[in-house]
Amino acid sequence: MANAEAGARLRRQNNPMTFDSALALTRRALQGEEGELRWRTDPRIMWTSPLLPTEAQALELLRAVTCPTLVITTPVLAGYLGAHLHSRLASLAEGRHALVEGGHHVHLDDPATIAPIVLDFLKSDGALR
Repeated sequence: MANAEAGARLRRQNNPMTFDSALALTRRALQGEEGELRWRTDPRIMWTSPLLPTEAQALELLRAVTCPTLVITTPVLAGYLGAHLHSRLASLAEGRHALVEGGHHVHLDDPATIAPIVLDFLKSDGALR
């Protein structure tokens, strides 16, 4: 890889995000070896697992979560999960949900939107006083 900027352009081909977000992720994922930059991430992370839980198993796992939980979703995730999103959110004993505009990396692309949501959640739960 020639440089981190080239890596960021490649990264954006697979995941829509701002260039700055892609650059931050790329800089973390590259390492120098013998004068060249190489990806240090495991390519298997992108494989589809043959061991995904069934929907019933996923709901059972979520029902076991008893602490206050904040779930921030975007239309991208809502579209990916479809009808499962509502049942999964309903399975959380103390789940709170925020829907924001953006993509998978909205926390990087638009931290000014995400930070107040997280801060309000932490304050309302008493984690921050």
